[in-house]
Amino acid sequence: VFWVHGSTRATFEESYRSIADVLALPRRHDPDVNVLALVRDWLQREDVSPWLMIIDNADDVKMLLSETNGQKDALMPIASYLPKTDNGKMLVTSRSWDAAEKLVGKGKMIFRVPIMEEAQALQLLRKKLDHGGDEVAALRLVHTLGCIPLAVNQAAAYIYKRSQRSPLTIQSYLDELQKSEQRKGTLLRSDRGDVRRYDGVSNSVVLTWQMTFNQIKREQPGAADLLSLMSYFHAQNIPQYMLHGYNSGFINATQGDDDDDDDLEDDLDVLHAYSLISTTTSGFCEMHPLVQFCTKLWISEFGSPDQWKTHFLQSASQHFPSGEFETWQQCQTLMPHIQPLLDKQPLEERDRLEWSKLLTNVSWYLVMLGNYSRAEVMVQQALSTQTEILGQEDSWTLLSMGNLASTYRNQGRWKEAEELFVRVMEMNKMVLGEEHPNTLTSMANLASTYRNQGRWK
Repeated sequence: VFWVHGSTRATFEESYRSIADVLALPRRHDPDVNVLALVRDWLQREDVSPWLMIIDNADDVKMLLSETNGQKDALMPIASYLPKTDNGKMLVTSRSWDAAEKLVGKGKMIFRVPIMEEAQALQLLRKKLDHGGDEVAALRLVHTLGCIPLAVNQAAAYIYKRSQRSPLTIQSYLDELQKSEQRKGTLLRSDRGDVRRYDGVSNSVVLTWQMTFNQIKREQPGAADLLSLMSYFHAQNIPQYMLHGYNSGFINATQGDDDDDDDLEDDLDVLHAYSLISTTTSGFCEMHPLVQFCTKLWISEFGSPDQWKTHFLQSASQHFPSGEFETWQQCQTLMPHIQPLLDKQPLEERDRLEWSKLLTNVSWYLVMLGNYSRAEVMVQQALSTQTEILGQEDSWTLLSMGNLASTYRNQGRWKEAEELFVRVMEMNKMVLGEEHPNTLTSMANLASTYRNQGRWK
């Protein structure tokens, strides 16, 4: 059995040199001999015993399949040095479906390793710690880590090493992990080492995934941009229609733009090939929360987090509907995604305006659901921002003013509702004219306020 570390050309060559030493191949130390070709040719011989080669971490398609400029001349692609013979078998591990497909040739020859089951993750944790520990805390920990083997292994290594100085329980580690985003990042970045991993290969979840993110950015920058935007959504049921325009300066693209649609599909394929996202139902994706967390750490170190926060806000503002009955299903789908945006006002004026428009629509959805007190607080914030930036005569300002009046009316606060409805009606008359639909709607709202008070004249 031959083990080949396939993450870089250097590690591949080093693995082949080790194989040449194990087999004691003639001329392996000759500087004029290509050791890669020497090992390949020997393994292809018919008189050699059956063998198995495991090529681990073969993720970089470009490195595997492209020629490289060496010190003297062009170097052949790494894949050309893989032996081709019926006398041996090869097993390839890769985080990239594209790389795996190009190496083995057929999709049916590829097995996608599923997420570890909860019971298996618990077994791994117990084995690494040499004790069972608190069963409830252990279950909560593996669940928090998404049953990801590397994350469980890293947590166990940290607990074990720390316990050599002073006792550290699973529950204590879990409490630290959940204390804050900063502390969580520190723990997931920690690399306590693992003698079974290659030298120079990190045991850290954060650093391991960041290597993948960097590779995607090199291979297909648009896919890295898409990953950055998706990290700000809720992990489940991410609507693909909210992702259009991620590769432009402003989220203003709509579904139906052929170029944008093609780019989106191509970049989704890349992220899916690296198992960073999965497709649930038609038009929706999901990401593992830990992938999202590590992506945000990566953006904060090497990217522009403010840019992607702005893109996410703009997409939310553009796509959250009016809140009328016929839009309820879409509103319900989007609420988990936009919830973190509602309570924190941005600093930049353009972002504040987008935020206020989002609040206006969400507030009306809440009014329709009967959540008047929360809707009131939200639309007051929207109205204040819009009045400051757009002025009192703008259509968005008048819409928010009408929504606020409706929250008063539905709470039986007739005087406040009447005063606002009168203002909205008079402003609409002045700006839009008496026959405009918005003016007529404001008249109807005022009339309903009179009717609810029994004021028939």
